[in-house]
Amino acid sequence: MHKSIFRRLFFTHLIVLTVLLFVLSLIMNGAVTKQTEKNLTDECVESTKLIEHWTAIYQIENYSSRTTQSYQERIWECADIMDCDIIVTSLDGEVLCSTNPDIEQIPARKLNPIRKNKIFSKPGSFKNVYSGGAYTVGVPLKYRGTTVG
Repeated sequence: MHKSIFRRLFFTHLIVLTVLLFVLSLIMNGAVTKQTEKNLTDECVESTKLIEHWTAIYQIENYSSRTTQSYQERIWECADIMDCDIIVTSLDGEVLCSTNPDIEQIPARKLNPIRKNKIFSKPGSFKNVYSGGAYTVGVPLKYRGTTVG
């Protein structure tokens, strides 16, 4: 009888402890994921300031071939440093510069938050371009106070 009560108490405590550890790991996983996404978004927003500056210079220079090449090189360098793809689009979805040749157009409806001058971020496969998934961050690019891409 003593062994039977001990066994029941032991397994009950073991099950409760296992469930608690599982719930705790889910909570911690969610918190870490949320913080990682926030850090990625903040990093993208910060680098957008440089891209915004380069885009402004590119707009001022009227698309000369030298300026276009320099602009693209800077975008590629930034993408290499951040280990990501950078896609600069107009507000209607036309790709002005991209470090991923598979992306030629962005659906205009996907840019609705940008038109409203809002930053958006979203995990997913980004139009099924990335097989392992992707984390997309959209940041408005401004030129002379107006959102241009």
